[in-house]
Amino acid sequence: MNEDKFMLNADYTYIPKPDTPRSLVLDWITEKKWKSKEMGEDLHPVADYVFEIEKHINDYPDDSNN
Repeated sequence: MNEDKFMLNADYTYIPKPDTPRSLVLDWITEKKWKSKEMGEDLHPVADYVFEIEKHINDYPDDSNN
């Protein structure tokens, strides 16, 4: 994980910083969903963050042209 682009929140969960490139945010969302599905991990309270971040994905810088 690129620690410059993620921060710990109040629940000690690493979440993307506002300036994190969108591709890294999408990777983060995919990883959290995969862990939930494949490993049977309960994502709560992380699920709330995944949902909110996914909802606002377009707020993250688009790096698709890089």
